[in-house]
Amino acid sequence: MYLFHLLLVLITFNAKANISCNGSQNLCSKRFNEVHYLTTHNSFNYSLRGKLKNYGPLAYLFPNQNRPIQNQLNEGVRALMIDLHLFRNKVVLCHGGRACNILGKDLAINVFRDIRLFLENHPNEVITLILESYIPSKKLTEVLNESGLSSYLHCQTKGSPWPTLGEMVAHPQSNNCKYPGRLVILNDRVEVNDPQWNLDLFGEWAVETKYSYKKIKELDCGLNRGSSKNDLFILNHFTTFIAGKKRDARKINQFQFLLDRVLKCEAQSGKIANFITVDFYSEGEAQAVIKHLND
Repeated sequence: MYLFHLLLVLITFNAKANISCNGSQNLCSKRFNEVHYLTTHNSFNYSLRGKLKNYGPLAYLFPNQNRPIQNQLNEGVRALMIDLHLFRNKVVLCHGGRACNILGKDLAINVFRDIRLFLENHPNEVITLILESYIPSKKLTEVLNESGLSSYLHCQTKGSPWPTLGEMVAHPQSNNCKYPGRLVILNDRVEVNDPQWNLDLFGEWAVETKYSYKKIKELDCGLNRGSSKNDLFILNHFTTFIAGKKRDARKINQFQFLLDRVLKCEAQSGKIANFITVDFYSEGEAQAVIKHLND
C-alpha cells in the first residue's frame, strides 16, 4: 500500500512538472504581463480562396488575415483584435455601419463559441481578446454568457500583480472571479460599475504604438494611446492602405526584421512587448519570433 501511494505521488508530481502553458513549460512561472503573445490585427477580417464550409462568412473584402479565427488559434495566435458592432440588434464582427453588409460580417456568438471550444480542448492555453467595441457592456455580457465564455473570464484589480500563466491554467474555469480565468478581455469601451473582467484597455491597462503606418519605413516605436505606466504593451506591426498590405507583411514578418523592431521598441519603452500585432500572421516567421522571445 505504501508503494502504491508513493507511486501515485510520483506520477502526480511528474504530471504537474511536465505541464506547459501556451506551449512552453517555461511560461508557467511567468506572470501574464511578462509574456509575449502572437496577436492578429483585425483577427475576424479574413479572406479565403474558394468556399469552405463552417468557416463563417465566405470572405471579408479588404482582409487583414488569410485564415479564420479557428485556424489562428490552432496555429499559435494567442491574442485577437476584434471589432464589435450592433447590426439589426445582433452583435457582429465587422467594420461597422453599412460596411457590415458591404465588407463582410459574422455573428459574434459564432466566433465566441469557437473560442470557447478551443479553451475547452486546450486547457493549458491563455487567450486575450482586445476589443474595439461599439456595443454596451450589457450586450457584451449577454453574448459572452450565451457562448459559454463567461466561465473562463479573468478578473484583475488595478494595482494587484497579474497571476502566472500556471495559476491561470490551474483551474478549468474562473467560477465568477473566484479563480484566475484563462480569457482576458481588454476593452476600449467600459462603463460605470462594469464587472471586474471588463478591463479598460487604454484607460488603465495598456499602451500601444501607432497603428496608422502606411509604409514600412514609417514603422517606429512612438507611443499612441494609453499611459506608458500601464502594465501591458501593444506593439502594432503592420502597414495599412484601406486594407492590410500582404506584400509588406511578407517583409516585416520575417524573423530578423520583426525581432529587431521588437527589441528596439522594448529598449526605448522599457517595457515587454506583450502583444505583437501583425497582419497576415502566416506570412513570415512571427510565430518563431514569439517563441524566441519567450524562451
